Amino acid sequence: MRARAMRSRSRSGSTARSWSPRSCSRAPRPGGPRRCTVQDLTPEMAAFFQAPEGRGVLVSDVAAAAPARDMARGDVIVALDDEPVSSVDELTSRAGARPAAAPVRLSVRRAGRSLQVHFQAGD
Repeated sequence: MRARAMRSRSRSGSTARSWSPRSCSRAPRPGGPRRCTVQDLTPEMAAFFQAPEGRGVLVSDVAAAAPARDMARGDVIVALDDEPVSSVDELTSRAGARPAAAPVRLSVRRAGRSLQVHFQAGD
């Protein structure tokens, strides 16, 4: 299954998308799908969230039941499998090209610190 992204426009005019590659969820759960909502960083957001070199993808929301539930609102995804990510389109394209059973490894900036988030993709 390919990664899916749904777009919505925020009040600031930036586009937020529900990101559902196998990493957040493949299957909907009762009451709605399990997803992460991500958006491209603006220069202002990159400065606020302390994103290195102003690149990455901002996590706007994470569903409690998502396999990626260790992610947090305000995290900035800077790499997928140690390869830098600079846009939602790039993240969804690369995540969708991964084998379904492959573990997911994201490099994240949270509150100015770097960390790794690992999880198994949803079935």
